[in-house]
Amino acid sequence: MKILCLLIAFSFSVFAGNGTMRRNNGLLQFVAAAEGPREYSVYLLISKRCERYLKGSAQDSCKQTVQRELELLDFDILMNQNSHTPILQNALDPSSYVFVAFKKNLINLLSDSRTEAYLEELGDSLNRFLSGENRSLLNIWDLTVSFYQSEYEASKVLSAFFQDTSHKKLHLAYLDRAPIERGANFKKNRETLGQIINNVNLILDYNEDDFRTLFYPKQIKEQLNRTIYHFYVPMYLSRALEKEGRTKRDSLTAPLMLTLTYEFITSASDYRYVYSDPQSIDGNSANGLWKIRDITGGYWGALFGVNAIHWANDFAAIKNGFTKSSVDGVRALLKLQ
Repeated sequence: MKILCLLIAFSFSVFAGNGTMRRNNGLLQFVAAAEGPREYSVYLLISKRCERYLKGSAQDSCKQTVQRELELLDFDILMNQNSHTPILQNALDPSSYVFVAFKKNLINLLSDSRTEAYLEELGDSLNRFLSGENRSLLNIWDLTVSFYQSEYEASKVLSAFFQDTSHKKLHLAYLDRAPIERGANFKKNRETLGQIINNVNLILDYNEDDFRTLFYPKQIKEQLNRTIYHFYVPMYLSRALEKEGRTKRDSLTAPLMLTLTYEFITSASDYRYVYSDPQSIDGNSANGLWKIRDITGGYWGALFGVNAIHWANDFAAIKNGFTKSSVDGVRALLKLQ
């Protein structure tokens, strides 16, 4: 069930930009209607991109790493019994479904006594920023690394807490409904995190320059979209995979193939890109440019996770590549000839 939920959840996660338009898409329809071994079906969607864009032994190691990546994602989803497909019926009330990523991590973090101090520090910093008291020193990545004294722990926290930065906060709604064991600190930390995400949205809506300065590591110079989960989820996955002993290249490639699978399939509202990919993405259109920037966000996140941003290709090359063809776009990401 967890692997099945992976791409369903990513289908729903895009609440910024043109995300509303993309909730009902071929990926969602395919997974919701899938029969038989759904987990294996979703694995095939991602591993197919390994086969399509890599050669030789790189294909096999990519697919093996994807298997572990899906376990790390630890997704779950709860469906309303009256809902045949997981479509939001109300913009503010996730009554048809709720989902969570990094389920175990999220529950453990919200039950951890240290989390209260972290959330208080983060919340106070955001409040001072919003009030105008201090608008120059806050950076969420730096604050989190400083608190946990570990980039790995910081990436685990941010990917779990900010997996959905919409007003719906579906991962928190999941926690409210799922039959899970809650620690003594859980309720207060869950409420505080919900308030923080509300403040994050105030900042995201206020000024694009603010969210780039506040929510991305300072080393990231690219003008990424406000969909910060596209950065932090692959960043944690690549960091965790490398920590487990996967090669730097595989730890980067598997999260990238996850990002590409989602972005390619959601390029259409039907099934056409479930097993094939769009010929190109028009980087000169608003929707196409947003999609390429989301892909770039996942790309930079995975690179940052394995401390390899020096491998990055520039955005102009990536945009030109996808505008020419999807094959050229992926080659630009992987710097393949």
